[in-house]
Amino acid sequence: MEFDKKRVVVTGGAGGLGRPLCLAFARDGANIAIIGRNAAAGSEVIESIRTCKRDGYFIHSDFSAPDDAARAVSEAANRLGGLDVLVNNAALALRRGLHDATVDDWTAMLNVNVIAPYFAARAAAHAFTDRGGVIVNISSEMGRLASGQSMLYAVTKAALLHLNACLSVALAPAGIRVVALAPGPFRTPMLESSIQQSGASLEEGLESYAARIPIGRLAETQEVTDAVLFAASDRAGFMTGAVLNLDGGTTVPRV
Repeated sequence: MEFDKKRVVVTGGAGGLGRPLCLAFARDGANIAIIGRNAAAGSEVIESIRTCKRDGYFIHSDFSAPDDAARAVSEAANRLGGLDVLVNNAALALRRGLHDATVDDWTAMLNVNVIAPYFAARAAAHAFTDRGGVIVNISSEMGRLASGQSMLYAVTKAALLHLNACLSVALAPAGIRVVALAPGPFRTPMLESSIQQSGASLEEGLESYAARIPIGRLAETQEVTDAVLFAASDRAGFMTGAVLNLDGGTTVPRV
């Protein structure tokens, strides 16, 4: 198993991408600490991790208070007995554009999508041993695309991509790799919420997303989890500062 006895922290690990991601790491041998807000959902994931005969822990944290991210990552590393991989997966998606965003909206989105990942990464860097470690930042294709209707989400996900680059430069001398994923849409509660906020039906929204993807469909969740595990593995040992575009060709420049 590729992650046998590796110690992995996943923020936002109780739902959406987080749950299948935690289970994928556990099936591949890792011990997992989940950081999140929903203790009940987190406990369910922990039970599933333990059925894989791996250790699992839940650490409560609300990334809307971003400095708490450092405390949570440090606590998670202590519970695991060290740290090998951090996945910055927690995110907030509010459908806000030029005329309807408030200061509170901006603050909430920046806190969860940019500032908390920074503090989480800094705490992880302190927790990694001399062997180094890996930080995987889950951004979005929206970080590479302009959006008038989801402006705040696009801006904060673009900021996360640049944070990924800056962290990779800062942490490379310590043997710490930093890689980002920029996935296109795949079916999660966050995507369904975004569709509901747009006023479309779920079926119409999913069809609309699929229609604009050159490959003609949404991503499968396993395709995204496979990419995260690859980025975190020794197979990607010379990869840092990179962004894996898992978007079916959406961000490829065309004429």
